[in-house]
Amino acid sequence: MFVNDPEGVDKEVVEEEAKHLRKVLNTFTLYMSHALTSNNRRRTDYYALPERHKALIPDYLTRLNNVDNAISKNYHVLKQILADGKLFADEEYKFQ
Repeated sequence: MFVNDPEGVDKEVVEEEAKHLRKVLNTFTLYMSHALTSNNRRRTDYYALPERHKALIPDYLTRLNNVDNAISKNYHVLKQILADGKLFADEEYKFQ
């Protein structure tokens, strides 16, 4: 099977690869909202703790804020990777 030889390419393999690629691209598009939701759940759990427990982890909110910043940076990298979804597939993937 050669890339430049359409006759040598198994259609099932091509379809399976395209399906996998769509899943990956969809995952990229959902990354930020999913990651921030998870981190906000941690923040909510922290706020629900009694004050004496919060005192045991005084830098936890700072750490969560740092995670938010990292998520944002990762999101911008993904936006650059997928700026033109046609580079990867026949479909366009747009970030909001």
